[in-house]
Amino acid sequence: MLLIDFINVGYGDGILIREKDSKVLFSMLVDCGNTTIGSTEDKNSKRIDVSDFLNKERIEHLDLVVLTHLHRDHIGGLAKLLKHVTLSELWSVYLPEPSRLHKRAKIDKTYSKRAKGVTRTLNMLMVGLEILSGRDCILRQVNHSHRSLKMTENLSVNIDCYHPYLYAFQKNVLDNALTGLTRGDDLDFIGEYFNISGIRLKLFYHGRNIILPADVSSAFWEDEEDQPCYILKVPHHASRSFVSEKLISTLQPEYSVVTVSNDRTDDRPSLSAIRLLQRYSKHVLFTDAVSVPGINPEYHQSVRLTIP
Repeated sequence: MLLIDFINVGYGDGILIREKDSKVLFSMLVDCGNTTIGSTEDKNSKRIDVSDFLNKERIEHLDLVVLTHLHRDHIGGLAKLLKHVTLSELWSVYLPEPSRLHKRAKIDKTYSKRAKGVTRTLNMLMVGLEILSGRDCILRQVNHSHRSLKMTENLSVNIDCYHPYLYAFQKNVLDNALTGLTRGDDLDFIGEYFNISGIRLKLFYHGRNIILPADVSSAFWEDEEDQPCYILKVPHHASRSFVSEKLISTLQPEYSVVTVSNDRTDDRPSLSAIRLLQRYSKHVLFTDAVSVPGINPEYHQSVRLTIP
């Protein structure tokens, strides 16, 4: 059985995947949520950070952690996670040279807001990587597409990466940031494109597929899909410009899961995107108790789905 928990981390992603029979055969985590779950005035809120959720599930070891891209709502919880669990392997869209794992990037006061944000997020990653450098953990940079990677006898995964030149430029800029040689304009540029320079995963288990596109807009991969899917993690918190009718009408997901907080004011989730998902998906689920016309808010620590 495959057990998938879309953890209610507020605004961000933290997806726990476990293959189980009488015991856990394999466990992986896709993204780690933010540094905090955010404040909320909702007294019924069941938000929980990734580390606390894994502790509740009595998980002390993960076979794999995937960091899809360098936004803090996806990697911010890494350092806290590593205080409580060990890892066999970590995949990241960016890794520095091993000799630089102890370094941190400096934030110049002349940087734009986005460039400062990129630098802070890079340093969050570096804290986690430095912790892992002292452990028996494989660090793997993933910035090329791969097909049919075997995780277990029954579970395999495809990796899709887009725009090779962006990955190469991103690595060069971030490497230079750690040595004080980068320009604020370059940091600003790669920050604008973090979403599309992320990792999209497609998992296969017992004849069913699970698509985890992180925040990669549907415009970059809708032409690659020609079959329905069982579970779709909706791109970029159901932002309208990231979800196309062409994609959703092709996938017709059994389950569409939106990872989102219930207090965003920036149209995430977008009502028009939700209506589109409702048209083609049997079940539209939200990690947080979102108030949307026609949908009753549900309070839970995770959206839990299973595949026998």
